[in-house]
Amino acid sequence: MMSRHPAIRLAALLALALALGARTAHAQDSAAVARTIDSFLAASYPANGPGAAVLVARGGRVLLRKGYGLANVGRGTSVTPETVFRIASVTKVFAATAALLLADQGRIALDSPVTTYLPDYPAAGRGITVRHLLSHTAGLPEYLDRPDVFAFVGQERPVQDLVASFRDRPVLFAPGERDAYSNSGYILLGAILERAAGMGFGEFARTRIFAPLGMRSTACAAPLAGVAGLAEAYEPERTAAGQPDWNRLVVARPYTMSALHAAGGCISSVDDLFRFEEALIGGRLLRAETLAHSLAPVRLAGGREGGTSNGGWQLDRVAGRRAAMKGGSLPGVCTWLLTMPDDSLAVVLLTNRSAGQPRCGMLAARMAGIAVGQ
Repeated sequence: MMSRHPAIRLAALLALALALGARTAHAQDSAAVARTIDSFLAASYPANGPGAAVLVARGGRVLLRKGYGLANVGRGTSVTPETVFRIASVTKVFAATAALLLADQGRIALDSPVTTYLPDYPAAGRGITVRHLLSHTAGLPEYLDRPDVFAFVGQERPVQDLVASFRDRPVLFAPGERDAYSNSGYILLGAILERAAGMGFGEFARTRIFAPLGMRSTACAAPLAGVAGLAEAYEPERTAAGQPDWNRLVVARPYTMSALHAAGGCISSVDDLFRFEEALIGGRLLRAETLAHSLAPVRLAGGREGGTSNGGWQLDRVAGRRAAMKGGSLPGVCTWLLTMPDDSLAVVLLTNRSAGQPRCGMLAARMAGIAVGQ
């Protein structure tokens, strides 16, 4: 009810006007951010070639949600925000969250050696802990570093086969000595997850993360046949000298999701990844102390800080602000999930073309900078 006193009534009207003005200014600012981002994305992903889906949100409010280019060039199918993409190493944020969920339940101890869960793992791995796997500090050799890699990942494989491909090779450095990005570490983490959970990685992620959050377009380590709305993947054709020809994009060489498992074997959409980011950073998946620790820089031997977090995120600064991000790259795929917890900002960029032209990580960082006022 409005006061009858003129001074009080005037103060109330002024307060209301200021609030409406601030809301209008914020709406105009959000619209300007969306227009700026939309303009360079449209130029980066032409309408007649492989494209991208993007979602940018601040404070839980979506600023831009749009598709660019084609999901299937042969069919002329446009990318939409509902398009499903292979997400490559962005998969690792699901694997890390699954491991931390099990840790919160007391079913995994992060400082236990891998042999606690995989007793037959060779002696070379006895100094490697679950925490080392999460933070890319285990020193494992790269399981994808092999001459027949596409023949290897082109077949459906159980996680035991993937572990067997590197388990007897020597470690590259002492666990915890430094951080070096490791697909093998997340393959081994996936094997531990399955042993501790008593079910497959994909099933655990579905029942404990995806279904509760309404992530209906997301799946892990499952066949791609019959997936509705899945974008075709495109990579540059190779010249006679073996160099990529970015003017000629062809369907990417095939690989199975099971052969990438917890290191890169998931599919998702921008909407689902935004739901996940909101739930994770909002504290609906992990205990507060677990989440805070997972986003903190890993401590290496001698007390030095690494460039990754305890939960496997790449840590950096965007526009001078704290950012945690995870990128993914496969033939025909370049993906990025970026979160800035202090600014309540999320950027999701999923593409169906190989990394290189354009550089999707740079685009994601540019979008984040614009969204926070740079």
